[in-house]
Amino acid sequence: MNSYIIFTNKFRKVLKRFSYWSLDVLGQKVRPLTEVNPIIPQNVKKVEPLKILVAEDNGTFRKLMCAMIERITGVEPEYASDGEEALNKVIEESFDLVFMDNHMPNLSGIGCTEEIRKCESVTRQPHIVAVSGSSNHRDIMEFSKAGADTLLPKPFDMSELAQTIENVKLRKC
Repeated sequence: MNSYIIFTNKFRKVLKRFSYWSLDVLGQKVRPLTEVNPIIPQNVKKVEPLKILVAEDNGTFRKLMCAMIERITGVEPEYASDGEEALNKVIEESFDLVFMDNHMPNLSGIGCTEEIRKCESVTRQPHIVAVSGSSNHRDIMEFSKAGADTLLPKPFDMSELAQTIENVKLRKC
């Protein structure tokens, strides 16, 4: 009887697929594992790692969030410590995903989001996740009007952050 063992990562991407023979009734030894290439449909395009920017003025929370993102994605995100720096980075580079804190010096997260959405020099608009400790109705509406795609209220755990990143990856496909 021919069977398969399939190993996947947390995003259900097939890492390895092995075929093996089960023991027969006479107790013969199991044949050694042989690696089999997984079948990948022709129309599936390869998804590059997301380029992520964390715009957060609180140094401790910024380091924590960057570490969590790196642990989830395997890629170290870039960061900005105020709204002006975040805006300049988005204009200079192309990001897939921006985590935007609301209360930052020089330019608020809402103001920065508005400027990014208005800016014609941004070649590809990033997915903007509004990250705010204040999740009152007014802030949510202002971020939404400014052009934020998603709201991630503080505090959040690693699974919520991972789900947000996974949703952006799925949209990118």
